[in-house]
Amino acid sequence: MNIANTLALFWGATLLVIGLSVFNKRFILNVVQEIENSKALLWLNGFIAFILGAATLSLYSVWTSDWRVVITIVGWLCILKGIGLTVFPGTFLAIYKKFKVKPAIMVSGVIAILLGLGLLYLGFTA
Repeated sequence: MNIANTLALFWGATLLVIGLSVFNKRFILNVVQEIENSKALLWLNGFIAFILGAATLSLYSVWTSDWRVVITIVGWLCILKGIGLTVFPGTFLAIYKKFKVKPAIMVSGVIAILLGLGLLYLGFTA
């Protein structure tokens, strides 16, 4: 198994669990509220996102014309989120507040589940 498959399995499982957790509406709304109320938690969220993105890109950063480019894109999105949350917390806090709208939460959960399942499938079969 190569590194792209390994990262596909890692990100697939991670996104699947995150996507499923979003459907626990009361809990996820409390999580978002806690992030809104804690600057330290907001910064830590950004720091962890940055570390995950940096680790992903240090292991695999290849711009291909097949499914493996998704790994690189996920890595870059984590890097950007991490930078945004640590350097521009006010802007990202406004985004978190908009995220509390229930349809947005459900849509993001469905997208995370579909992407997670897709990455798991490709990680096991490609």
